[in-house]
Amino acid sequence: MEFRQIDLKTGQELPLPPKTIEHSYLELKIWKDIEPSKLAVGKMYDGITERDIERLQEQGLYLILANGRTAYFGDREISEKVSQEIFTNHSDAVAYGSLPVSEAKTSIFKEQARILIIDDETLNKDPATGTYQADWGKQTITISNGITISDKAMGLIASKLGDCYSLISPDLATQLQAEPNRPFQYRAAVPEWHGVIKGTCRASLLCQALEVDGIIAKSSIKGDNKTTTTGIHEISLFWSRKEDAKYTEQKLGTQALVFFPEGVQADVLPKLKIKAERLAEAQSDPRKIAQLYIERHEKRLQQRQEATGDRANITQIIEPELALELGLSPQENTTANEIKREIVASPNEEYQDWLYDILKTDLIEGGHCQVLEMEDIAKRLREFLQSEWQEVATGGVYVPSGIAQPHNQLQEGEVSFTGLPDGSEVAIYRSPVANAANFDVFTNNLTVLRELDPEAYRQRGVCYLNPNDAKRLVIDFDGDRVGIIPSQLTPEQQASSQKIIEQYPTLIQEIIDKNLPENKPIQVEKEKKIPRDVANGFATLASAAVNAADNPTGRVANLGMRLEALRWDAQYIPEAERSEYLQDIGKHFQKLLAEDKEDKKPFRILNDAWRDQIVEISQIASTIPKLPEPEQATAVTTGLAKTERLLWNLESLAAVNL
Repeated sequence: MEFRQIDLKTGQELPLPPKTIEHSYLELKIWKDIEPSKLAVGKMYDGITERDIERLQEQGLYLILANGRTAYFGDREISEKVSQEIFTNHSDAVAYGSLPVSEAKTSIFKEQARILIIDDETLNKDPATGTYQADWGKQTITISNGITISDKAMGLIASKLGDCYSLISPDLATQLQAEPNRPFQYRAAVPEWHGVIKGTCRASLLCQALEVDGIIAKSSIKGDNKTTTTGIHEISLFWSRKEDAKYTEQKLGTQALVFFPEGVQADVLPKLKIKAERLAEAQSDPRKIAQLYIERHEKRLQQRQEATGDRANITQIIEPELALELGLSPQENTTANEIKREIVASPNEEYQDWLYDILKTDLIEGGHCQVLEMEDIAKRLREFLQSEWQEVATGGVYVPSGIAQPHNQLQEGEVSFTGLPDGSEVAIYRSPVANAANFDVFTNNLTVLRELDPEAYRQRGVCYLNPNDAKRLVIDFDGDRVGIIPSQLTPEQQASSQKIIEQYPTLIQEIIDKNLPENKPIQVEKEKKIPRDVANGFATLASAAVNAADNPTGRVANLGMRLEALRWDAQYIPEAERSEYLQDIGKHFQKLLAEDKEDKKPFRILNDAWRDQIVEISQIASTIPKLPEPEQATAVTTGLAKTERLLWNLESLAAVNL
């Protein structure tokens, strides 16, 4: 599909290439009606009103879906089809508007499919027996070999699912050209039903054993008005493959590091200092810059190599007890059942770099360094050097990263990530972070999955978490990528690793300390879905879309980070600068108090409790020049301590609002 790009205020087409979307569910629904003139997309920038959007109907463009500030339009026929067959209320068309137009790498449509829907939110474990229970429908499931699946086996199958995390058959994965043992983000739908299905999934022999195309977590189904029932369904099925799970690196950077000054001092700055010294030494010699470029490329290649560990030694994929109940023979429960096809990597998916090949040939493999004199090469090396300096300035250290996936057999406080050794201590976080409470420290447990769920253990590019831990850290399983910060490894752990691992022991300890009950800031909670339907005052889809587009999340997140930086300034500023710094704060607070009294100024102090704190700090700061020197030091310490607490409480407000 191609969407013309338009300005929503004027209705004029913009001189931009059309937005092209492939393998989307909307394309399947309206393929008979697709004409470029019927489809348009626009941004709801500040100032766009409900009236602006409705005025576009005069041009034959009707709002069909919205996602944040992006609004999608079609003609009247397409609009009616979307509102009658996909999202029947405009609250869903705004909350989940990106799903029907979500682009993917591949997709399939199967006219006769069979799926099992399990309500993952009802999953619980009997503490006495250790068996899992969940709602998988009222009918017992009997497969073609005559076996009726026991409640115990069904409970264990249900435990493999999680929030927006499902299983598909190896055959379906083959049709979608998925790599063996690599989960992926997906979009799916049943054209006979309302709504769209989203999440991440992996190929599983469990689907093959139950003779279904997919075992779908009910939490993945969005916009169906809660009408979809659990159990086996025979339907037509659309399924698309979006992003594949990949082991990559994630930049820690300022946004994460601002909360941990001691870890930065001990673990990060020494690494950046070494890097800066090498850059300073190299910048006058093109050969040394080229050498740095080669080293950077080779390090990234090495870090991107996914550890296979002992996965090659695993022969039985489904745990023996469950395989026996499902009637899987030893031959059916082996790696021979994996997707059999040669994976041809797309050039866009591999980390390729022609400049690296040229430089290595010319610099190391017998060349004469003449290529360094070419203007284009010299320009690219200058850009590389500039980007490396920017990396140093913004905390450019990298940690492993993987797609978050749930696993109910992990205990709280455990993760399972094959990119790091068993038993290693790691911190987990998902960007953006609001404060130190968005980080936590876990033990990497590879043994439990290797022994209790070999099929899950074999998956690549993922980091498994207990669902309760993920919920606490506001981590979803719909493709969220988590950063994984390693602590100090033992010599045995380092020896077992296939690559050099940067370690952050002081940073890890600071994360632990900042999350002790007496230090832990307010925990950010996941935003509740706001109902934007007629019953809640939104009479039209346009009114709901305009309201949803006004989302200040980014501004609030940045405010929290700035407050945190100011808070650490109040504690870590050098001794010689402390007095002058507090006096500057006092002068600033006097201006705030003056503005608070002026009716024409928009600024208002929230209440008397906040006003009293600001007045007290301002008064302490104003008395400093009048005090004898010993008393000055005491007053400065008191004033900065009160400033730090004021900022701490402001951060709490920011966290609540975020």
